[in-house]
Amino acid sequence: MADVLARLANRAPSNTERLPGQLDLEDAIAEKVAADAAGAARHAIGANGGPRLDERDIDVVARIARAQYGELWIGKIGVEIGVDHRQIRRWLAGKGTPPPTVLSCVRLQARSHAARILRSLEE
Repeated sequence: MADVLARLANRAPSNTERLPGQLDLEDAIAEKVAADAAGAARHAIGANGGPRLDERDIDVVARIARAQYGELWIGKIGVEIGVDHRQIRRWLAGKGTPPPTVLSCVRLQARSHAARILRSLEE
């Protein structure tokens, strides 16, 4: 048994064996590439993952309404807040901007919608 331990202690490490404190270059490169890609993705969407700061009010309306109603959101949110669907389409096309009251109404309506869902889950 002692001779086996002596041979193991004196042998050279294999190509796949890592010594204590030894850095695997391939692992280090892979970690650096992954970190760079994650940093670039964060930077592309506003650094911390929040919404873009230059987001138009109609884009906020669209994001909220799409979350509630899916892809057929324009007519549904229009009925909820009392705005014609054609006006919403004009805003989306960049022909004018919604008044601040529209964004407030959409946010209020979304909170009300969420509260109704939560109440129905409690029943």
